[in-house]
Amino acid sequence: QDVLHSISYASDLKVIVERIGGTANSIASGNEGDRITLEGQLTDFDNTYARLGVGGNIAGLNVVPAQSELQPAYEKVGEAWIP
Repeated sequence: QDVLHSISYASDLKVIVERIGGTANSIASGNEGDRITLEGQLTDFDNTYARLGVGGNIAGLNVVPAQSELQPAYEKVGEAWIP
């Protein structure tokens, strides 16, 4: 069950990134009020990504850490995400 939660939250990262892109475009179009939304989306990504790396609990559901064979891919995401 915990593995399924991990897979689900890993999939959620893609959705979060798509939302971030949409919100960034909105801000670029002049909707400054969306900056607060963007901050929340960035926090959601950071928290979910971090928890998937070490395992633990997200919103009351247990997740397992990324398996060792997935660590290189996991780390590439982290490297790409850091400004």
